[in-house]
Amino acid sequence: MKDSYYSKKQSIIIHRIEIMSTAYTIRPSFVTSYVAGLTDEVKKPLFLRKFNVPLWALSQIFDKIRCAVSAGTCSGT
Repeated sequence: MKDSYYSKKQSIIIHRIEIMSTAYTIRPSFVTSYVAGLTDEVKKPLFLRKFNVPLWALSQIFDKIRCAVSAGTCSGT
């Protein structure tokens, strides 16, 4: 194991491992990438993205969800 740190956003411990000089982050499956939110928080907006619902419309419907237009993904706040 390379190291561990405590995520203040989600109150969990994140571990990193190193394999052949490349570091990988290990986090629980219920946490989204970059520890932006929980999967339960973004499940419905991501489902609608499958049907090409615009990000601005998702941000209007799900006011707790922050949609990153440039990345094309939604993350919880």
